[in-house]
Amino acid sequence: QDQATNYAPADGHLTVTPAALNQNSVSVSAITSSTVNVTYSNTSTLAAAAVATPATISSLSNSTEEDVFAFTMTEDNAMANSDGSPTRISQIVISQGTGNDALLADWTDIINTATLRDDEGNTVVTGTIGATTITFPSLNVANFGLVTDNDAKTYTLSISLRDDLDAALQDVVDNKHLVFEILRANVSLTNLSSTINTGENANSGAGNNAVDVVTTQLVFTTQPVADVLVSKDISLQPPAPIVEALDDNGNRDIDFDATVTTTNAEALSMINEPVAIADGLITFANDFQYTSIGTGAANNGNLTIETSTTAANGLIPVKAESSNVTVRVAISGTIAAGAATEPSTLSSLIDTNAERETVFDFTI
Repeated sequence: QDQATNYAPADGHLTVTPAALNQNSVSVSAITSSTVNVTYSNTSTLAAAAVATPATISSLSNSTEEDVFAFTMTEDNAMANSDGSPTRISQIVISQGTGNDALLADWTDIINTATLRDDEGNTVVTGTIGATTITFPSLNVANFGLVTDNDAKTYTLSISLRDDLDAALQDVVDNKHLVFEILRANVSLTNLSSTINTGENANSGAGNNAVDVVTTQLVFTTQPVADVLVSKDISLQPPAPIVEALDDNGNRDIDFDATVTTTNAEALSMINEPVAIADGLITFANDFQYTSIGTGAANNGNLTIETSTTAANGLIPVKAESSNVTVRVAISGTIAAGAATEPSTLSSLIDTNAERETVFDFTI
């Protein structure tokens, strides 16, 4: 039986020392065996746990963690007549598995927190997130890191995601996969432990844990210019407005397709206005125009884009409202004095229609 406090695995000898004289009161000498090699078994296994790995993880899982991967350590492969020792784990490192999306290659860009729990109710352990690993160091080998001889223990990894992704990542993170893997080489054991069979590993699967962005709002991410001329293409009055389907963190939902209605503050007539959003994006057509100015009042062209289509969460997204837009007519060039020379005086005798004299001319 394993006596962890009394010995460590090593080569040595067995010595039998009599406690007293034999029955004939004759002293008996101690006897020593030939060399004995003391080893631990190496048949413990790692496998994905018998629970479903989630297909997706919500992009809004920022303050509450979601389970993303579970694996089972089976001590000595549950074989009878094994070494009599438990497996004692001092550290676990979760690494990136095959299929982890290249855009999420640096986990510090996407993962906010990570914890590991066992199925025996021991204290949850917090991990250290690195670019390609999550490390759970200094495990208590008396409970959390202890897998009883010939028994099995399941560990579950849970994570939350960051709510402040870089702008470039916000546009593309939707549907990108995270893959978590446990390798034999990344499980550290104490000297007093059964060991893990060569080649053992488990992962969460390349088709699981896709980041799921769900639209909660339509947003003008590029605003129209504040001063717009009537009957003139928007491409000649840049920038062309852009509207995106976003979650509450500003991540774009590239799965959101819907018809939309485009209106403005004074119901001014328009042509080539947006009527649909595709892949979570609207870019106004180059030939979009206002064709009237209404009252000509300030902010008469403020835009609103909305949809009646529900998002994946079952809710209609909040409508997009632009910044202030004033639609007006073009300023009519210049007014200047004409080329004629005006007289310095007028005769008081000019008193008939036939005797008129030019006193002022101007050019528009």
